[in-house]
Amino acid sequence: MTENAVVQLTRRRTLTAAVLESRPLALEEGEEGAVTTADRLTRRRVLAAGLAAGAAVGLGRDTAALRTPFERADGASWTSPADEVRFLAAVARSAAAVSVEVIGSSVTGAPLRLARLGASTGPGLLVLAAQHGNEPAGREAALQLVRDLAFTTDPVLRRQLRAQRVMVVPTANPDGVAAWTRGNAHDADLNRDHLNLREPETRALATVLRAERPDVVVDLHEYAPVVPVLYDDELLSLWPRNRNVDRGVHRLARLLCQDYLTAGARTAGFSADVYGQHKAGGRVTAEVGGSADEGMCRNTAGLHHRVSVVAETPLHPRIGEPGYQPFPRRRRVAVHRQVLDDCLRFLREQTAAIERSSRDAAAAAQRPQPIAFAGSDIDVPARNEIADPPPWGYRLTAEQAATVAGALSLHGIRSLPSADGSVTVPLAQPARALIGLLLDARGDRNAVAGEPLADHA
Repeated sequence: MTENAVVQLTRRRTLTAAVLESRPLALEEGEEGAVTTADRLTRRRVLAAGLAAGAAVGLGRDTAALRTPFERADGASWTSPADEVRFLAAVARSAAAVSVEVIGSSVTGAPLRLARLGASTGPGLLVLAAQHGNEPAGREAALQLVRDLAFTTDPVLRRQLRAQRVMVVPTANPDGVAAWTRGNAHDADLNRDHLNLREPETRALATVLRAERPDVVVDLHEYAPVVPVLYDDELLSLWPRNRNVDRGVHRLARLLCQDYLTAGARTAGFSADVYGQHKAGGRVTAEVGGSADEGMCRNTAGLHHRVSVVAETPLHPRIGEPGYQPFPRRRRVAVHRQVLDDCLRFLREQTAAIERSSRDAAAAAQRPQPIAFAGSDIDVPARNEIADPPPWGYRLTAEQAATVAGALSLHGIRSLPSADGSVTVPLAQPARALIGLLLDARGDRNAVAGEPLADHA
């Protein structure tokens, strides 16, 4: 039986005996970190009695396999790509609530896997991890999330999963994870390629974004170097900073970062702040970090009217601390688990507002709006950095059209062909801003320099 057939098997839902606690878990002496979530998902797993009890309720297998290798090693080693395959297959075999499918492949042909949980339709959360292959904590948290939701007994989460979808790509950069490199096998930074979609991995993710239309997208990373006072928190998060993101979508993404991720992490005992904020005396003195680069996942997804954020834990040692001890691995993973739990809470509590903002943003994109080619949400662009009024659309030569055909299709952008092979791309589409950034000579990451059209010709 092929792996794909195995993971598609539907078996009756079984419950683990994992204890779901509603109170904070105290740190034990020498323990790196243990917290609970707002949704009462346990931060510590019942490893012996709980898993043994799980077998008694119908798992009928070596249930120790339902822990990741990272958990079994107590954080001493990360889960390998081969172990990830076995872990996801084991979870899918044991829980009818989970399916795993291949959504694409890497440069070297390694598969990218998507785990699905919850309803077949309805509001959705998309979790991406390991776009940078040497940032492993988010990947471990994503794998744990799949298992925890598959076997949750929490009534709030079970009710949410009956109405909403959770989609998880634990390893967005399989080649980078295998080689322990930031980039993929082409040495490309995948988190700068979500506009142009030149790499097979980002094309796979774009297919998911277009087909599944998730309402919330969270991209898990780790940051370095750690700089005291400026960048030394256990969690830094950020919303889309691209100036073209719809105001309603922008407001909700900022709400997610500040009122859910930052606040949730602090409540759980982690230090947390907004990525890129410089502070003095407790006051924000500048907001300079966090690029508005339209090729970044949170910005591209925001331009698709998705509430999208990035969440980062520190990868490097604490500079200036005695002994320069690295941030503990298990605690880094626990931070990302907290992030994911708070994203689920956000989707539950803000469903109506999220759906309304996405709908309104798509409608507004059909009307003429300026397009900014530089600057972030806190900048005022220079006159030569903005198209106001914007063109009606862009005409592309046959050669240009061939260059961007794949990206246009993956972004869901409509074009009008001509007999000579050229195409016209009108701006009055949901992906209005992406069209301008992709086809205008002024775009920092433009794929081609199309001819701006004042009117439909």
